[in-house]
Amino acid sequence: MAIEWGALSGKMYVGIDHSRSGSTGKVTVYVRTDSAGYDWTGSDSITVTLSGDLSKTWTLAPYMTGPYDSVKVGEVDFQTVWGKEYSWTAGATGLHTGGTPTKTRTYSAPDLPGKPPNPTISGVSASGYTLNWAYGTCGYYSCDYMQIQVDDSSGFGSPNSDYNDPASPAYPSNMAAYTTNYARVRAHNEIGWGPWSNTVSERTLAYAPSAPGTPSVSRITSSSVTLSWSDPSAWGGDNSSDFELQVDTNSDFSSPTPYTITNANSATVASLPPNTDYWARVRGVQRGR
Repeated sequence: MAIEWGALSGKMYVGIDHSRSGSTGKVTVYVRTDSAGYDWTGSDSITVTLSGDLSKTWTLAPYMTGPYDSVKVGEVDFQTVWGKEYSWTAGATGLHTGGTPTKTRTYSAPDLPGKPPNPTISGVSASGYTLNWAYGTCGYYSCDYMQIQVDDSSGFGSPNSDYNDPASPAYPSNMAAYTTNYARVRAHNEIGWGPWSNTVSERTLAYAPSAPGTPSVSRITSSSVTLSWSDPSAWGGDNSSDFELQVDTNSDFSSPTPYTITNANSATVASLPPNTDYWARVRGVQRGR
C-alpha cells in the first residue's frame, strides 16, 4: 500500500503506510517536509507517537531538505485479526515551528469465509451418495474451493473421504453398505479456512443378500415338512436374518405359497395335502432395502 499523509502543520507532514504478508501486518510511520522544501537540519528532537490499535513512541532529529523530502520514523509488526477494523493515529510533537502534524489511517482486515449452509444429500446408493453444497459468505477474497469430509463417525476421527473440490456437487464413495455416514464442508479463500458447516448424515442402502444354502428336509409327515438351510455368505449390510421361504407344487414356482421366516434357519410347513410333490426354495431378505 502507499503512504497516506496527514495535513501539513508547522512545515511537516506525518504519514502512515500499511502492508501485510500473510497474517503478519506492518505499520510504518514517516515524516516529510513541505512543498517548499523547508529545511530540517537535525537540530530538532521531536517525538512521534503511534496510538490506536498499535502503540509505539519514537524520538528522532529529522534531517530533510528539498520539497517533500521524507524520513522513515519506524515500524511496528502485528498479527492480523481477520475481519477486524483497525485504526492507527500517528502524531509528531516538539517541532520548533510549533506544529503538531497528525495522521489517522484505518484498515479493514479481510475475513475468512463464513459458515456454509448445511449440505444436502441425494442419490443414495449402497456405497455412496451425492453431496450438494454451497458457499456461504466468502469475505473480501473470493472462495476458491471447499473441503469435504465424510466419515462413519460423527467425530470425523478418520474420514473415509477428505478432499477439496471447487464445485458442487461432490460424489463421496467407498462407504460400507447400510451404514450411517456423516458429512460436513468448509470453505477456503486466500486467507485460509472458514468454519465447518453443520453435520448432516444419511445411511447408505443395503444390497441384496447372497443365496442361502440349499434347503434340506429334516422331518416329513403326511401333512407337513420341516426344512432347514444355512445363512447367506453375505447379508448385504445390516446382518439381518429374515428369510422368504417359498413352497409350490410346480417346479417353476409359478404359484408359490410364501412364508416369512424371522431369526431362524428352519421352518415347518403344515397343512399340506398328502401324496403330493412339493418344491421349496429360500432367499434372504435384507431389511435395509
